[in-house]
Amino acid sequence: MLASASADGTVKLWNVEERAREVALAEADPSSSWPSDPFPTLSPPPAAAESASVATLRGHSGDVYSVNFRPGDGAVLSSGYAEIGPR
Repeated sequence: MLASASADGTVKLWNVEERAREVALAEADPSSSWPSDPFPTLSPPPAAAESASVATLRGHSGDVYSVNFRPGDGAVLSSGYAEIGPR
């Protein structure tokens, strides 16, 4: 599992094992339209990119700067910009 932070205030979780399987299958199929460059993630087919994302977590009011998994239980921790109003 991979977690990514975004400027749209979300954290996305990705199933990288499924993604790796899709890339391997696409590269093994000579009729595939997948580019044969060393960095296939730069131009993935839309269906493959969509299938790898397993969840979108919302809740930040601004940009998310970092995300990590907590050791032990795997909880997702994130931090980012938060606009604080007047006191």
